[in-house]
Amino acid sequence: MIKEVRKGGIMRIESQKLIAMLLAQKLKDKIDKRRQQYAAGK
Repeated sequence: MIKEVRKGGIMRIESQKLIAMLLAQKLKDKIDKRRQQYAAGK
């Protein structure tokens, strides 16, 4: 029973890591686009 809980906790942490990575990638893309628009504006 304890093993199952630990397994579930690890899976939850992994999924949170994945979500964080996806959010970071989205943010990076947004910043890159804004930077390109800024460069094009000048």
